Amino acid sequence: MSVMALVPARSPDGALTAFACLPCAKKKGLYCEKHDRPFTGFDDETSVCIMCVEEFIKQEKYRIHEVAKRIFDVIPYEEKERLLFAAEIAAELTDRNRDVAIFRFVASRAKRSGLLIDDIIDEHIAKTKSVSFILGEHFHCFP
Repeated sequence: MSVMALVPARSPDGALTAFACLPCAKKKGLYCEKHDRPFTGFDDETSVCIMCVEEFIKQEKYRIHEVAKRIFDVIPYEEKERLLFAAEIAAELTDRNRDVAIFRFVASRAKRSGLLIDDIIDEHIAKTKSVSFILGEHFHCFP
């Protein structure tokens, strides 16, 4: 009997998750052997090992407040509201503070895209005046 994993891959019915045997999940790069777990998928069809993101956050924790401040310094009011809404929800779910949640959004995108944190802020947030690159196009707050 083969072990199956729920992986972030488009299935024939259009869903963003599918079952795969462990060898196939590993072969497709959708399974983290270091942490012995499948990747988590995102709406933009990228994926990452959440434990790898958490390790990255621990390594870069000295930047948490600086990153949040840099982002807030370059986005307009509406995007600040959107980011704060998302961060407050994430902070409640993870029992962390708002700046950690914001850093997690950036760290997740960095690990999924292979970009540096500074490039995400400078090239994708500051230039567009939007946090869509880290939150996704479909995340909006509706007051």
